Parts: sequence; C-alpha cells; structure tokens
Amino acid sequence: MDVREIVIAGVGGQGTVFAARILAHAALIAGHHVAQSASYGAEARGTPAWAGVVISSNPIVFPYPQHCDAVLALAAPGYRLWEDRLAPGAVVLAEEALGLPGIGVPAARLAQELGAPQAANLVLLGALLGYTGWLARDVAAEAVAALSPERFRAGNLAALEAGWRYGRSIA
Repeated sequence: MDVREIVIAGVGGQGTVFAARILAHAALIAGHHVAQSASYGAEARGTPAWAGVVISSNPIVFPYPQHCDAVLALAAPGYRLWEDRLAPGAVVLAEEALGLPGIGVPAARLAQELGAPQAANLVLLGALLGYTGWLARDVAAEAVAALSPERFRAGNLAALEAGWRYGRSIA
C-alpha cells in the first residue's frame, strides 16, 4: 500500500469519527503510517460531518484527504462534501437507502438485525475492508475490541463482521 485516502461521511451522531478512529487504529496495528482528521458542525447531531484517514507505507506529508480512494456514505449531506474529490477508480460505499452513486450497502438494516442499530458505521467500514482487502479483518477486529466501550463491543464486532462478509460477497 502506498497511500490510501478514506473519508467516512454522514451527519453528526452517526459515528463517522468513531469509525475513522477504528480504521486508523487498525492501520497502525498493521504497521502503516496514519493521519486522521475530522470536521463537524457546531451542533452535536444532524449537521454534515466527516472523518478522514490517510494510510501510507511511508511518512505522511499532508494529513487531510485530497483525492479520496474511498468514501463511506452514511448520509447524503456528508457525501456531497466529498463527491467532487474522488480519485479515479474510487470506491464509494453508501447506505443503500440513500440512493447515492456507488455501491449500496444495507448497513442500517444489517446493524438493526444484529441488535446494534448504532453500528451501521462499522457495517460500512467492514464492507470496505472486505471489498478492498486493504486491511486484514483480524486487525480491524482488534481495533474495534480495543476502542469500543464494553457495552457496545459485541455488537460492534458483529457489525464489522457482517459488513466484511457483505463486502466479500460483492468483491
């Protein structure tokens, strides 16, 4: 892996920053250089929000995504901030109910079926990793286990796994 720029886009309260923390931690476990950034509105919930992760085999010169290799879209307002900054061949995985360009993933439905409705963010993250193979499933699971609060850990791990399986099935 030379450089990968990934953005998780949604609205406040959907866990964009948490999913980016998981991705960044997993990349660190895998031995990569990592930079994470985020932006969200003054309100805690409902305004466009995004979190970016730059992963590289080499030291990172600029820590913010510029030409995204992947965008995970949890909500249209967040996605719209990034749709004109996609690199050629970029992977866009979006909550299927949004009808956005790219590959629709039933993230909310899968999370709900697992009894973890708050974990659609991790379903999408798992789908990205399963689809692309950019990071191993076990390092992502290790990051989820390390960063998830105890009461959400099992649901978050199940959501990551469900997303990974979905991503593998469409790869």
